Amino acid sequence: MQVITKAKELNQIIKKYKQEGKTIGLVPTMGALHKGHKSLIDAARRDCDIVVTSVFVNPTQFGEKEDFDKYPRVFDNDKEVCKSAGCDIIFHPAPSEMYPEYDDNRPLKDNLHVKSLSYIVKVPEKYTNRLCGKSRPGHFDGVCTIVSKLFHIVKPDKAYFGQKDIQQLIIIKNMCKNLNMDIDIQGCPIVREDSGLALSSRNSYLSEAQKQVASSIFKVLSNIELMFNEGKTDKEEVFSESLKLLADGIEIEYLEVCDVNTLDYCEKIIHNSFVAIAAKVGNVRLIDNVVLNR
Repeated sequence: MQVITKAKELNQIIKKYKQEGKTIGLVPTMGALHKGHKSLIDAARRDCDIVVTSVFVNPTQFGEKEDFDKYPRVFDNDKEVCKSAGCDIIFHPAPSEMYPEYDDNRPLKDNLHVKSLSYIVKVPEKYTNRLCGKSRPGHFDGVCTIVSKLFHIVKPDKAYFGQKDIQQLIIIKNMCKNLNMDIDIQGCPIVREDSGLALSSRNSYLSEAQKQVASSIFKVLSNIELMFNEGKTDKEEVFSESLKLLADGIEIEYLEVCDVNTLDYCEKIIHNSFVAIAAKVGNVRLIDNVVLNR
């Protein structure tokens, strides 16, 4: 397994593999890898000849009051996860490699101005004025900017994203369609702890007691799915009944049902929709969702 830090070096390596007719799979990550990330690398390993995992905490998708400077950075652990999953290449650039305006010698939080200096992919408001985009202005512009940069550098045939970040997944699929990026975007199932809590790098901020509280988020989603499968589609009724399962100490930011292709809000719970939730346990913001097919 190689660790590459320079875009041009990686680009040349990929060019050679492409000339040999090999297929390239990309797993974009911000590090702090866990079993959820490993499942993405496993999927890429099954599908592709060469697997590239990027490990890069992207400054342009964080807001000024978000946890960019505190986001977990555990690269030695990340390397072990990648190695165990059979990854071929880790791309681990410095921020200045991805954003020339970035000063690697300045404190992390002082570099967030790079968003106003860099070329940014602008995501249409119809995708960003809802769910996580509503409380995180500019977040998905930063996501699509770094993903498009990685696509240009790695030139993957397939790229792998977790369903846990379903709004991100849908936006990236639409970006590829609208910008004529010939890349097969693969959405992979959510991986959960035994309690049902969706795996997330931010779970490391939670105490064991808080994790047990947070596990009730999945109980709410599971009950919504159960009621839908029983034929109930009234959003207010289903949400009201299911929220009775939410533990004390959880502050809900949103609970919504959206079309799985367009992100449009749905008046009822319907086939090919998803129910998404964002909530805080203490100071930790968690997201989860369930896709409804019947």
